[in-house]
Amino acid sequence: MLKRLFQWLKQFYQFLLGRKQTPVLRLTTGNAVQPPALTNADLEFLFTELLEGVYQGRGQQWAGKYLQRMEHRISVDRWIEWLLDFGERLLTSPVPNHQLAERMMQLGQMNIGTVGDLSYDIGIRLLTRNLSDYWDDGQQNNTSIFADAPETIPRTNVTTRERDVVENTLVPASTEVSRWESPWLTNSQIADSGNSPTEEDAWVAQSLQAAVADWDYWSNLPPESNTELGDLLVMLEETGNAVPQLPVNWTVSTSQTEENQAQEWFCQGLQLAKTGDLQGAIAAYNQAIALDGQIYEYWFNRGLTLFYLNNFTEAVKSYDQTLHLKPDFHKAWYNRGAALGELQRFEEAISCFDRALELKPNYLEAISSRSLALLKLGYPGEAIASYNQALELEPDDPISWYYRGVALAETGQTRPALADYNEALAIYPEFHLAWYSKGLALVELSAWEEAQTCYETAIKIQPNFPEAWYALGGVQEKLAQKEAAIHAYAQATRIKPDFHDAWLDQGVVLGSLGRWQEAIVTWERAIALKRDFYLTWYNRGIGLDNIGEKEQAIVSYEKCLEINPDFYFAWYNRAVSLFALGRYEEAIASCDGALQIQPEYWEAWIGRGNAVGYSDRHNPQFSNLHTLTRENPELNQRGEVGKLATYGTALQYIHPQFHPEGYSRLHLAIGNTYYDMGMRNLAPREFWLQAQQYYNQALVTIDFDIHPYLYLEVLQSLTKVLVNLGEITQAQINNERSLSSLQSLLMDENRTEEQKKQLALKFSTIGQLSVDIAVQLGELAQAWEIAEYWKNACFTWLLFDWNQEISYLNYSQVQQLLNPQTAIIYWHISPSSLRTFIIKYNSTEPIPIFTPVIDGNYFAEPPIPEDTLRLIEFTDWLKSWQEAYQEYQNISEDKQSKHQHHWRLQMENYLARLGEILNISAIIHELEDITHLIIIPHCSLHKLPLHALFHLSPQTTNFTTSYLPSVQIGIYLKSADLLQNREKKFLSIEHPNNTDYASLKFAKIESEIISQMFNKPLRLQGLQATKKQVSQNLEQNYNILHFTGQTTENASSPLLSGLILAESENLNLGEIFQRSLTAYNLVTLSISGLETPEKQVITGEYANLITGFLSQGIPFVVSNLWNVESAASAVVMIEFYRRVHQGYPPEVAMAETVQWLQELTAEELTKWYEDLLKNLPQEGLRIRTHLATEQYKVSQMHPQERLYQHPYHWAGFTVSGR
Repeated sequence: MLKRLFQWLKQFYQFLLGRKQTPVLRLTTGNAVQPPALTNADLEFLFTELLEGVYQGRGQQWAGKYLQRMEHRISVDRWIEWLLDFGERLLTSPVPNHQLAERMMQLGQMNIGTVGDLSYDIGIRLLTRNLSDYWDDGQQNNTSIFADAPETIPRTNVTTRERDVVENTLVPASTEVSRWESPWLTNSQIADSGNSPTEEDAWVAQSLQAAVADWDYWSNLPPESNTELGDLLVMLEETGNAVPQLPVNWTVSTSQTEENQAQEWFCQGLQLAKTGDLQGAIAAYNQAIALDGQIYEYWFNRGLTLFYLNNFTEAVKSYDQTLHLKPDFHKAWYNRGAALGELQRFEEAISCFDRALELKPNYLEAISSRSLALLKLGYPGEAIASYNQALELEPDDPISWYYRGVALAETGQTRPALADYNEALAIYPEFHLAWYSKGLALVELSAWEEAQTCYETAIKIQPNFPEAWYALGGVQEKLAQKEAAIHAYAQATRIKPDFHDAWLDQGVVLGSLGRWQEAIVTWERAIALKRDFYLTWYNRGIGLDNIGEKEQAIVSYEKCLEINPDFYFAWYNRAVSLFALGRYEEAIASCDGALQIQPEYWEAWIGRGNAVGYSDRHNPQFSNLHTLTRENPELNQRGEVGKLATYGTALQYIHPQFHPEGYSRLHLAIGNTYYDMGMRNLAPREFWLQAQQYYNQALVTIDFDIHPYLYLEVLQSLTKVLVNLGEITQAQINNERSLSSLQSLLMDENRTEEQKKQLALKFSTIGQLSVDIAVQLGELAQAWEIAEYWKNACFTWLLFDWNQEISYLNYSQVQQLLNPQTAIIYWHISPSSLRTFIIKYNSTEPIPIFTPVIDGNYFAEPPIPEDTLRLIEFTDWLKSWQEAYQEYQNISEDKQSKHQHHWRLQMENYLARLGEILNISAIIHELEDITHLIIIPHCSLHKLPLHALFHLSPQTTNFTTSYLPSVQIGIYLKSADLLQNREKKFLSIEHPNNTDYASLKFAKIESEIISQMFNKPLRLQGLQATKKQVSQNLEQNYNILHFTGQTTENASSPLLSGLILAESENLNLGEIFQRSLTAYNLVTLSISGLETPEKQVITGEYANLITGFLSQGIPFVVSNLWNVESAASAVVMIEFYRRVHQGYPPEVAMAETVQWLQELTAEELTKWYEDLLKNLPQEGLRIRTHLATEQYKVSQMHPQERLYQHPYHWAGFTVSGR
């Protein structure tokens, strides 16, 4: 993709230049010698200078003139050619180069012409270069907030600094130092670096060496690169002849001449310096100078002492006086350069070092310091040459090896730099900075493990090295050691609390683990340090969006845009959040804001189309905010026509040669729009033919090797429309291509098992469409076998290992579950249809359910296939049901409000309509002589009370019902022992995470009464039900588990679904599976509350706690689909257990309980409470009081009133199992 991008850029800019460039007239004289052509290295140097000037705020005029001054040497074409090559090298390098990207974008914002425009484009591509990997690595999340639209694109996630801007994945900030980023630590960091050589120590050490070497009484000292002032004075004393031994409390005699007094003040200054009193030393030197200011030594020592006091400006002045008195004093020139270096006045420092070298050629300290100054100025090439000279003079100097390595790294010579760091470490193995920089070089080479070892070594030498901790976190994240990375970033911020980037990247890793609350906290710490950094606000918006705080997310995105209005990713993500809130017109305007800046941002075009499809009318208040809609009035259309207008306009900007993925996705989106239009039209064929045309175009554009997931997605959409058009032969060919392509991806050894599982689940639609094809070919038994295989495959991938064997059942094997009185109702959902199969005893093939067909001549063209129409109607019904139920769940706990909510009031109508859609009457017609139904749902049907549809049918039925996830699981459960053949040992886990008595009173009654039915029950109540206690007791040979409380459900990762225990600990399925549950015959889940992630995606199949328990061999699981009013729930569970205790099979016990509940009158319930009170132990005062209260309330009702006849009270209870 990158190569195509750059080919496009070259063509595009050549096109611009061909149209707009005016030839420049140049005057030449005679046969003037032309200067040599500038090399790429020269252009890189000049471009660096340009970026540095822009960064320093020199402005647009300066930048323009900078380019104009060299037009005679570098044409615009040459700049473009070099920039394209330079950009491609940057984009193919693993190093982020984020600071460079920001500066290139900054240059592009100055409107200086084509060079600036291309610089900006490369800069933004540097930030977004992981975007292409998003579709290639299969890690994208299908849970876009632009829901229910097949062409939806997820929101964009940005992670760190001007770091990787990617789609729907959080990538950590790398720790590499690019050629544009300083590799040095600050002075404050050096203060914590111990006694080993550091960068800034070089200025001090070299300055000190110069001062030492010039004095006769210091002439015997060997040069040491890390000499400290205290060490120097100790050595000074040890020479014996350096300073006269002065008596204690020695003072300067006033009887001496001024010259002698000056010398004595000077000696006193030396003595005070020796004791560490540098301020006193300065005062003494000042006295000496006041008496005799013509002695250059006085000025020189004063300058040296001021240097150690960090008063570099005054030190320079002292050296100026020294050189005024002794211009040929090379040490003074050197020290003056060192002080100027500390003041960041590197050009002046270099002049001083050059003067010192004129006076003393091969002056090693001056050469080394000059090299460092060149490096600081951004002249790494000249610095390398200078360090070469230093190393020729002193090949055993680790600092010179180290800094030459840094300079080589700055010029992109990573391997030579690595060799220099190794040389430095061979001389000085404790050189922590060399270990650190070696790690950076190894990161450049993608040698993550070796880099990690280097950073760990640097930290071992210098534990308080925040940059090394930060870099370690970066490579640990690359190595998927995310918890370790979080620890490393935390160490960096502990050492350096104002380490903005470490806070930022720690949030990124936390976010990638789904720990959004913690991520938001760290990003807010980063914001407190740097409020004007737009990407932190952007990241915070992503975090808030992921925890459902859409309004706050929008505020965060708007803050990001306030700082950087041209950051179009924020415009797009803001649109996504607005869409989620149903503010479609504002979402459209926000997409337009992104497209106004970057019209080739195809994700925003697709997002805009989705919002347009949901908006019922155009609002000029928002659409007039951007020139895009003013210039393209067709974009003001809404609905499906508006979607087509949006995508059609997008194709004017998205070219297949330069944006093949975007071009293909837009054609896929157009195809999906036409497909949906056909689904809503009585004459769908023309729409579906249009969809077929656009799917084919999308397929031609995309390359499977580059975008395999998109290729499969398009191929499946094409297969779907072919099935609906009845072109079964071509549909079968396409589906076989899909299977072959999927298989090749699953065989890729570079994919992890988890990636393969997610990939197989995502494209389980291939198997679902295979069922449709087999049905249309008349192979009903084979269709069922395919459906069962893919169902079990999905359960295996969701709950177990990727490598676990998946059994393929023959249709004849289903008879193991059947007898003449038992039938299976088997539902199957595909992208194209919702089918119902009835499987009866000794039937040779499943019976499909169809509505009788009227005269086909009535239709001018074939209508929508019945199973397709059923899917459309079911999808609409499910959306309405889920929205109503979610609203019901979100209202207050006020009992009256719950009673009057339309989900509850209209439940009978909802279920009656679902019965019509699923054609329950036609199913019942096929069930003559059947008394028991095994219901096997598919996908979203698992979450619905399908058994209740038979009881609510106008036709008289008296079925007992049980659920199974699949036939395979049912056959597996046949081997389980019968419940009545075992002693019943009862484990009760009761309301572990709730201590509010008012909400628990019926749950307490339920658990108390049921426990009395068993001998020696174990009851873990309230805070006793800890994760540790429950885990231990699950394996203590109990065979009935009763749980009252809250559970979690995670459809995307069902192993995370679990029981919420004391202190809100979650005992999830993955942990439950680690224990042997073979002793259990029955699990009852009396669920009072269900926690679910905001975004639930069912991929392939739906698995939950029930599926998990059954898959472990537990024969029966009883649960409730929704939280039933506690009184009714307690009544049902108590009566169910009474019947189980009497030996009834669970499905029969539940059927009789429900029938009894529906007919229960107020008079009978009063008597029921009375009987309970008689059997309760006398010590249960609070429970007895509550029961007496309920008994009294019921006794005041009409005696014949049926309290629980409404399906809300009974339809939610299900029995699953054998």
